[in-house]
Amino acid sequence: MARSSRSSSGATLALALTAVVLTTTAVPAHRLDECLQAARIAVEEDRIEIELGLTPGVAVADAIIGDIDGDRNGSLSGDEQRAYVGRVMEAVQLSVDGQRLQVASTNASFPELAEFRRGDGTIRITLAATIAQTPGSHHVFFRNDYRRDASVYLANALVPDSNRIDVTAQHRDGDQRELTIEYVVRPANATAVPWWLFGSITALAGGAAVLGRARMRFLWQH
Repeated sequence: MARSSRSSSGATLALALTAVVLTTTAVPAHRLDECLQAARIAVEEDRIEIELGLTPGVAVADAIIGDIDGDRNGSLSGDEQRAYVGRVMEAVQLSVDGQRLQVASTNASFPELAEFRRGDGTIRITLAATIAQTPGSHHVFFRNDYRRDASVYLANALVPDSNRIDVTAQHRDGDQRELTIEYVVRPANATAVPWWLFGSITALAGGAAVLGRARMRFLWQH
């Protein structure tokens, strides 16, 4: 799931990466007595970003509403929403190469209570941590411990916006509360070589070697 499109010349490569890097493009149906928590992790040059969607099933919707509606007045005030985001954020762990990152909330939206109670309302929270990427191989570790008593989880990496960053692997635990993303950062002056060029380069190199050997034999014989 690429968050933004690049130039048309990179469309094929982006599509290929999407098929390889991501294991899921749609959220499967979840049981009515569970809250589905779907996390998408974006690795960028200056930050790691978490897009978290929480969709309570009908049977647990009132419990989640109760978690947010602290004064029990039947509405979710701005202060109550911010306090809830803070609790979710405290349950999230994020680190790069073993170093814990400080995560901050950058955006959040809440559905109407009627949507909650129908089981199709999703709380959307965006969290981010700033980072200065250095060239080489790295890994991001993400863990979500929010409402383990009534939740199921999904976790995936997004295709990076930056051409300098390549996601090379993803590793999840059994229930997808944990996700490790392996990635490579190229130097700022490095130019990415599209995957479809590698075969052409190899063929040209092989052809050049054959021609070189033939020319040497011709010179030796004459």
